[in-house]
Amino acid sequence: MIRESISTQLFRLVFFCYCLVAITVTAIHVVEEYRQTKNSILQELHSYQVIFGPVLGKSIWHLDNERTDDVVNAINLVPIIEGVKVQKYKENNIFMAQGLVMNENFETLLYEGHQVTVASNKHDLFYYEFDVSYQYADVEHKLAHVTLYSSSEMVLDRVKTGFIFLAINSIIKGVALWFIFYWFSNRIILRPLNKLAGSVKKINFTNIGELEKIEVNDKNDEIHDLQVSFSRMIDELDKSKLQILDLNENLLKNVQAKTHQIEFEKIKSVRALNMKSDLLATMSYEIRTPMNGIVGMLAMLRTADLDAKSLNQVKLAQGSANTLLLLINDILDYSKIEVESIRLENEVVSLQEEVTNILDISKILMRQKGLPFSVDLQGLADYKVLVDPLRLGQIFSNLLSNAIKFTQEGKVEVVCKLQSDKGNEDFCTLAVAIKDTGVGILPEKMESLFHDAVGTKEDTARKFGGTGLGLPIVKVLCELMGGRVWATSTPDKGSCFCFNICLQKVLFQENSHKEIDAHSDAPLPPSRILLVENNLINQTVAIEMLQDLSQRVTLVHNGKEALATLLEGGAFHLILMDCNMPIMDGYEATRLIRDEGITAVGSDNPIPIIAMTANAMAGDMDKCLDAGMDDYLSKPVDVKALKKKLKLYLS
Repeated sequence: MIRESISTQLFRLVFFCYCLVAITVTAIHVVEEYRQTKNSILQELHSYQVIFGPVLGKSIWHLDNERTDDVVNAINLVPIIEGVKVQKYKENNIFMAQGLVMNENFETLLYEGHQVTVASNKHDLFYYEFDVSYQYADVEHKLAHVTLYSSSEMVLDRVKTGFIFLAINSIIKGVALWFIFYWFSNRIILRPLNKLAGSVKKINFTNIGELEKIEVNDKNDEIHDLQVSFSRMIDELDKSKLQILDLNENLLKNVQAKTHQIEFEKIKSVRALNMKSDLLATMSYEIRTPMNGIVGMLAMLRTADLDAKSLNQVKLAQGSANTLLLLINDILDYSKIEVESIRLENEVVSLQEEVTNILDISKILMRQKGLPFSVDLQGLADYKVLVDPLRLGQIFSNLLSNAIKFTQEGKVEVVCKLQSDKGNEDFCTLAVAIKDTGVGILPEKMESLFHDAVGTKEDTARKFGGTGLGLPIVKVLCELMGGRVWATSTPDKGSCFCFNICLQKVLFQENSHKEIDAHSDAPLPPSRILLVENNLINQTVAIEMLQDLSQRVTLVHNGKEALATLLEGGAFHLILMDCNMPIMDGYEATRLIRDEGITAVGSDNPIPIIAMTANAMAGDMDKCLDAGMDDYLSKPVDVKALKKKLKLYLS
């Protein structure tokens, strides 16, 4: 929309009104001028009656036709007279007619053998009539009736001049009036309005209070009221601005105070979380160190020549140690969930063998409770897969331990099915259902079952034992493996926990020789291994394990001794490095070994260094790799895991 100023709109309105008034007044003036001009011509015609009437009467009385004709011609020569008609009384005929133009407004008559025309339509012509008489012997005799004709054109000719003068006069007056109106309106109305508009345009929140005061005129009119109103409005806006600034300042102070409080609480939370992580790390290290000795000694005892009773006792002790180790892993993994740092270490495994080993421990626990335990494995032997066996064992162990824990009578069933993925032949899905006839779970607890730290009521937990950490960990692990976990339950009748995970098939003909060798049952080649360990029990366990694997072991007690042994010419195929040791820890020792460029015996490659440590918190593995180590084993060390690592780096 085109913007028009008030002055433009006002001028256009005034111009329109003036033109309308000027045209109306001019029309009235022209009509009145026409009427007056016509009356003036009639007055002139009357004067010609006074001049020519006596002369014409005398010539008619004396029958002087020549003189009569001269008089009529003289009358006809008058500019305003268009024609003359003389009609004798008592004869009803035209005596003489002069100056009439033959057209449709006249009629034709015969007079003394000549054709003459007289007016028959009075629209374009108007006339003046008078009687011609002659006084003889004191008696006035009426001789003839004379009609003098004049046309409207004659009137218009006279009016035209006056109209032109009137139009010029109106134009001059209009222009003068327009300029006078413009000057007064601009000075009295538009200029104050423009100033007011300019002042209002300058108003914004930042410059209120710094504006010049609006000039208020002394006249008591609408513009004065408008200026006063805007002046008051600016004052009120100034007050409001000050109030808003005060409120904003107070709000800013409150926000800053709240921010400081939140930051303080955040620092406290971070400190608490760090303290918790440090405590868990310390607990993990302190617990795993003796656990490594317990698990290792039990593993060696199991291979010893024991009678059936002693062997069963060792197996029970191993089961308890594994349960304790599972609890430790649950605590650590629950801490890892908080920082979202759980990682998968995929290996090529025989799924049926791995699941069977996991279920064997549960079978022992079920036999102790005197409950039947059925297992149905479908398709697990079809092919090997890539999976993290430790995490898979955690999923099974947590769900099975819950099923066994909460089942006092009845049975526990495990159904495992391995099916190919129809959408992608390189992958398969492991679907597992673990059913029990235990106490069941209340409906209101089902929704938060895999989120809360405690999956059942406190009295139930006290009655049956357990921490309830396992289910949230199971949920995270299943999701990491591309699957999910869910449960159905009926209170006092039992529960069914189901999960599925996505696994990648392994075709051995497509794998590298290194992977085949690392997972084969072939014996390890005899090698020289440098063991860096300061704990006496862990030294004994590690040496026994390595000697059982036909390895030659050299023991040192800290990183400084390890570096000195290597620099003095010690030749080794691999180093097993503890991390937390006095004098020099494993991280610094590894960095110095890498700086020296020490290689494995019989090779130009850097000597492999595998961390064997009780540090199993989130980030510990990355810390070892960043220091220059090649791989990582957490204590308690499993003989199978140790053997796989050695095969991987000694082949």
